[in-house]
Amino acid sequence: MQQTPPHAAATPESKESSTEAPPKQVAQAMDRLAHAGRLIADIRLGADRLLEALFVSAQPHQSSKPLQLIVKEEASMRQCLQDLRTVDNQCNAFLQYTDATSMSMLICWFRVLSII
Repeated sequence: MQQTPPHAAATPESKESSTEAPPKQVAQAMDRLAHAGRLIADIRLGADRLLEALFVSAQPHQSSKPLQLIVKEEASMRQCLQDLRTVDNQCNAFLQYTDATSMSMLICWFRVLSII
């Protein structure tokens, strides 16, 4: 009969604890989500500015200023959307290595941020 080594008995416990995210990674993920929230707010502000510029440009006798504003806001929103995609990819990479509890918590935070 073979006896199992003492460290083999601890293996299930170590597997369970290895799926939990370290506090540093959780903090980084929370920072990324906060950054995503700021990006979403910037995108919403940019959309408001675009609508305002479109409204102003529809008025008769307007200068090229509304057109310049539209071009500027469009570029800004594109950059914010690209940054948001990057944050999304970083968060998805983090979520692949965490347990279900951490994942649920982060998804809830992201949903809260997207509502703001």
